[in-house]
Amino acid sequence: MYANILGAPEEDTPRLFGELVGATFAEEVFEAGGGAAWQHPALTPRDRSIAIITALVCQGVTDKRLRAHIRLGRQAELDEEALIVLTLLLASYAGYPRASIAAEIIRDEFAIIDRDDTPTSADANFRDR
Repeated sequence: MYANILGAPEEDTPRLFGELVGATFAEEVFEAGGGAAWQHPALTPRDRSIAIITALVCQGVTDKRLRAHIRLGRQAELDEEALIVLTLLLASYAGYPRASIAAEIIRDEFAIIDRDDTPTSADANFRDR
């Protein structure tokens, strides 16, 4: 997860995160954040994504962390509609400004994903051979 956020190979993540937030903080995050809750069978990856995206939106996190968890949510079978409906639900609890910003980021992130998943003319030409 942190490799995705940092845009770095997994093996470089502890060092890069330590440089970003300090070694002690990074160590604590990796121990707590990467612990049993990420693997516990009581929650599906989809459940975890909903919980984490909710927490980030409620805290007003709008940077690469939210974007990374939106992408992880998509991998966990959360589509754009489900995430937009989630922001509607959160608007009453976290406030419309935070929810609307999150909705903008969700739409933007899915547009990027869709654009990246759209075959180019070069891809079509290659398949036609």
